[in-house]
Amino acid sequence: MHLEAGKCIFTAMLPLPHNFQTESRPNQRSNTPVSGSDRVAVVWTQFSALLLLMMLLTLLSTPSAFASSELLEHQRNVRIQLSDEQPPLSSAHQNIDTTIASPTILSTESTDSSASMNNSEVDSLMDSMFINESDSLAMSDSIEVLPPPLPPIVPPDSANPVPFSPTSFRLNNREFHRHGFKDAVEMLAVAPGLYPRQTQLYGQPAYLIPPGGSARDLTVWFRGRPYNDPITGTTNFTSFEAEEVQIAEYEAASVRGIPTSGYLMRLIQPYAYSTRPVTKIVYRQGWYGLGRADWRIAHQVSNEVAYHIGVNITEFQGRFNNTAANTSNLRIGGRRTLRGIGQLSIQWMEFRDQWYRPFDAGRSGIRRNDIDVSLSSGVPGDSCLYRELGLWYVRNESSYRYGNEDGNRLGMKFEQGFGDLNGHDLLARVDVERIAARFTRRPTEIDPHAARTTTGLSLTDRVTFGKIDLQGSLRAEYSTLKVSPDTVEFDDNLMAGGSVSASYSLTDSLRLFGLASSSWRYPGLDETTGYWSVRTPDRWMDVLPVPDYTTFYHGNPALKPVKTDYVGAGVAMSWPEYRQIHVQSGIRQWRDQILPYAMTPNVWTRDNYENYNSLESTVYAWTPLYGPVSAAASFTYAEPITPAAPVPEIFGWASLRFMDHYYWNQLRIRATVTAYFWDEYQTATYYQESAWTYDAILNFKVFNFEAYYGTRNVMGAPYQFIPSFPNMHRDEIWGVRWVLFD
Repeated sequence: MHLEAGKCIFTAMLPLPHNFQTESRPNQRSNTPVSGSDRVAVVWTQFSALLLLMMLLTLLSTPSAFASSELLEHQRNVRIQLSDEQPPLSSAHQNIDTTIASPTILSTESTDSSASMNNSEVDSLMDSMFINESDSLAMSDSIEVLPPPLPPIVPPDSANPVPFSPTSFRLNNREFHRHGFKDAVEMLAVAPGLYPRQTQLYGQPAYLIPPGGSARDLTVWFRGRPYNDPITGTTNFTSFEAEEVQIAEYEAASVRGIPTSGYLMRLIQPYAYSTRPVTKIVYRQGWYGLGRADWRIAHQVSNEVAYHIGVNITEFQGRFNNTAANTSNLRIGGRRTLRGIGQLSIQWMEFRDQWYRPFDAGRSGIRRNDIDVSLSSGVPGDSCLYRELGLWYVRNESSYRYGNEDGNRLGMKFEQGFGDLNGHDLLARVDVERIAARFTRRPTEIDPHAARTTTGLSLTDRVTFGKIDLQGSLRAEYSTLKVSPDTVEFDDNLMAGGSVSASYSLTDSLRLFGLASSSWRYPGLDETTGYWSVRTPDRWMDVLPVPDYTTFYHGNPALKPVKTDYVGAGVAMSWPEYRQIHVQSGIRQWRDQILPYAMTPNVWTRDNYENYNSLESTVYAWTPLYGPVSAAASFTYAEPITPAAPVPEIFGWASLRFMDHYYWNQLRIRATVTAYFWDEYQTATYYQESAWTYDAILNFKVFNFEAYYGTRNVMGAPYQFIPSFPNMHRDEIWGVRWVLFD
């Protein structure tokens, strides 16, 4: 694909029309005479099946065929090239294949592809949710010849192999499945730089804390908008289904004009809508009655309609008194091609969680609904025009023994890509969002509520000069805050910032990169308006939480936004065959960080803290050792903001891995032994010694059926991620994953 006179020129392989003339052979599987038209149908059906994967790869790298009727007509009239050999993939196509069809460890560079499939490539294909249909289609002898179909419907997130920036770092389910995670927070914490703040009790709130900050300083980007809770501004990862993640992309600071005071994480869904129904069944069992079952199906029903449905149910009987929990997650979505307009996407996700709070603190619950609607044309990251209009609505209801919290997030965005303008890939975004929350506390029956409205404009420019990949972005926001019941309006905020990121390729597998960013976050509505008495709701997301025994807490609506400046650099190396190294180090300046403040011994609020700096270093590496044996490691060093912060300065893991294929790649055996290190930390009332924990997991996979067995914390180390909640002692896990397709 290239640009000529402002137009996009395509080369694609499309099915031939009915009147295509070709020579055919008699049907070899039947003694019944076959008519000439049937022979044409059989030959062309088999041949088009072999070209299906090539067509998919080609079309995914071009703008949407539905952007306009003229573009659709042009693409149908493209000259069809018939060849016995598949032409070599361009680097862009290799990126698409690596990102979508092969869930291996991903990097910002494309990997080399060979003519013949080795064991690793076969394993990648079998692991993928996106099944190659050529074999199943070619076995049919009586498939009717259909008119040329439109390209498969693909969600924008899955179709975009372009990283957020030259400095981004990606992992996906190939890495995740080597760890015996019980939920999304443990799965996503395998990446360096994120500390899992959790109770080790399923169903309890669980957060990821970036270096030097709190869980409020991590922005999670999902479906092109923030996933963070509208009440607290954090992401409770218990509310996110682990099987809903195909790729997780990590940034150390704000890029592409997305505001965050700490890390940025993008979660990409696994749906590519196969033209045959694809079903995945996942079941996991653990100690103390922990059972998780997940089922989902994705199907492109016709050339214009696709859908997906997912259901998850989990039950946990409790490790000790009053710690039982049960959760459910429902995901429904679909896409409809509107000819001459674009693709309409509607997705709905509901999460429910009920858990008992330890120490006889009653029962708590969460009910969250996410609704996303978008109309798009083109493919994000392409050099041709891309447009998307999106709407989202999030409702989060939380209940506690002494009150309730009810928040919502309503937003709209419009994104416009301007194509390849003199080598520049420009993207503009305008968005408006309103978040609101109401806090009801007993026995006082006080119910303060607040609303914040934010309007933002982002501009991103990406350009490549030979071996240099450069990206710059600017972001400006205007925000207002209203607090009731007194209906007090506070000073408006006008914020501006941006980022510059660059990478330089020394060789095909080695590159240097750097990032400079300035961004912010607004105070959570519970920080500005929250009120509670007798006992606080769970606030484990904060680096310095309000003491649980406090009598009264009053929010501070006069809080200023938290602002950060980050400068960092690193080196990344990537080779074929699961070899990758990503090293990054930087310094972040924090301004006006929000911390608890004691007005009296029994009355607390929050205030902006003095400026400070944090040094952050992260390492991730995965490299073969000998034959089917490889090793991987993750390491994080981060200076805490204060000696009282309940976060270790150093933590990480190292693993020894085995994987091999047998019986012509029909059987795969995979084994991993992992050692985790957690450094010491100290709070005002608790000192936690450093500890090592050890996990092991064994995995067998025959075709698309996978069974695994593992054990966690073999030595029973009593490390406490949250004071007063000891780490789970040695336990065992086992389960299956099964992909079925028609």
